[in-house]
Amino acid sequence: MSHDEKISNEISSRASLSRYISGMFYALNVSIFLVLFAVALNIFALLLKYPVNTDVIYILMFLVFLYVLAVVAILRNLRFMRLSEVQTVFYACYTNRELFETINKVEAIAGNKEQLRLLEPVDVPSSTQVRVKNLEEENEQRHGISDTALLSETALAEDWNRPEEDEAWQHLQSEP
Repeated sequence: MSHDEKISNEISSRASLSRYISGMFYALNVSIFLVLFAVALNIFALLLKYPVNTDVIYILMFLVFLYVLAVVAILRNLRFMRLSEVQTVFYACYTNRELFETINKVEAIAGNKEQLRLLEPVDVPSSTQVRVKNLEEENEQRHGISDTALLSETALAEDWNRPEEDEAWQHLQSEP
């Protein structure tokens, strides 16, 4: 199995797990509503003096309690599962970023007086836009920061910039 197939399977499995858990969340919510409705009907029947087994009410209330615990567990972990899915997609896109390039890149050397000398012949239609990028200037601006760090900063900034994160790392702040 190739690396691309592994990543594809990983993305597919994480997306399937997220969809499954989301479906379970909605199914549990519907179940809670239906069980609470059954409890309400039994309580209403008790108020009207109909013969009702109270053990059924207790069992249904216990089911509601279990369902609510399951919903809380899903709510606490769904964000992390979705984040894991997004990170997997990000990793796949980053490792295969050259496949997403639709621009033909041609290397050239800058001469004097705004002239470029192409290192290889290129067929360019007459009305084609050309973009020139100074690679040396770009490398100077980055100051040795890796591509991974630059690309992951915006993806992770949402989690990093939360008050909970500041609070969790507060003990590492040194006071003068």
